[in-house]
Amino acid sequence: FETSGDQLRVENDIELEVKAGPFTLFYYGHESDEVWADGELLSMTGETRKDGDDFTLSAMRENGELSVQGTNFSGNVRADIIPSSHWNVREVQSNQILSSEDGQLLDVAVEHLGQEEIEAGGETIVADRYRLQSDLTVDLWYDETGRWVKCVFEARGQSIEYVLQ
Repeated sequence: FETSGDQLRVENDIELEVKAGPFTLFYYGHESDEVWADGELLSMTGETRKDGDDFTLSAMRENGELSVQGTNFSGNVRADIIPSSHWNVREVQSNQILSSEDGQLLDVAVEHLGQEEIEAGGETIVADRYRLQSDLTVDLWYDETGRWVKCVFEARGQSIEYVLQ
């Protein structure tokens, strides 16, 4: 996260590998760059490699809409759509999100699973847990300020967990 004037730039850089011995069962690499101002997405670019398939996304705010050019969707979408990068707590208040991988519009069902004490950022905190179901089921935790502190999902039968350090 980097601020410059009234803009917030969010860079995502993810690399996951699930292995069994010397064999790679699942590979996921994703880089994206989001630019926000006053809580609104101005632009986003992304490149993803998932199990050998490549996906791209480019989105730009134009005339009160978001113009999206992606591997699996090209067109205009409503300006207030939230990308699937999970850091923005507004994602769990949505019923449709923008895939940060390929620009596809994803219908989501969100369930609030309550509050839990978790270890994150070197301390025990209370966080709200949500289950977001779409093409992937993801459990997300946000602290009282709306900061993303934990994520759990399954890939190829393996549990993947991100926790704020």
